[in-house]
Amino acid sequence: MPIEFRNVSKSFPPKDVLAAVSFVLEDGGIYCLMGPSGIGKTTLLRLLMGLEIPDAGEIRMGRGQSYGAYKKDRAREQTYRMDGALIAGKGQFRTKRKERYAAGPNQSGQSDQLRISAVFQENRLLNFADAVQNIRAVSGKDGLLFAPEEVLDGMLEKEAWRQPAGRQSGGMQRRVAIARALAARSELLVMDEPFTGLDGAAKERTIRKILSCRAGRTLIVVTHQEEDARLLGAEVLRL
Repeated sequence: MPIEFRNVSKSFPPKDVLAAVSFVLEDGGIYCLMGPSGIGKTTLLRLLMGLEIPDAGEIRMGRGQSYGAYKKDRAREQTYRMDGALIAGKGQFRTKRKERYAAGPNQSGQSDQLRISAVFQENRLLNFADAVQNIRAVSGKDGLLFAPEEVLDGMLEKEAWRQPAGRQSGGMQRRVAIARALAARSELLVMDEPFTGLDGAAKERTIRKILSCRAGRTLIVVTHQEEDARLLGAEVLRL
């Protein structure tokens, strides 16, 4: 199921962040989103996940789903709710009217909506919980796609699996956040600078795990490193 950005624009006055951005993510593709700092890469991911709404243009998700700019002359009382899988990037956007608009992938009341799991720039871990517990926290009613031990194996040392996240190093926490996104049941993986804090060897192990647990899901990764795109075998999208 392709995802299409059609002339999508977003501003945070006084700054115009994205202007008439258009591209297509093909189903099952691997993409690296690259560009200078501050050009709007994270904003684009937030639009994709429905955490922001475009000022202009449209994002088409397939299955008849699309969302775009709201007309300013049609005021709606709006609420945004992140469910128990906040840390995996799941959520929904509703109006108080009968119409319901997907904020990204998750439109309430329909079982065939695109599901996203995400790695944010912040790890968003439960500091009191260990790695396995953090992953199980996003299991949801349908369970996990991969067992916690399966995604952690080879990416994080076993002695750290039962260590509370608040006592882990930054690099260890980052790998737990990645493992959690991989384990969550989803059709789209979104990762915003996932390799921050990882040395070369840890990054290569992590990329191998991402590829082995991608399970055919579309993957989009924000990175500044051309090497990351090469290791992932990704198509580069430049802003």
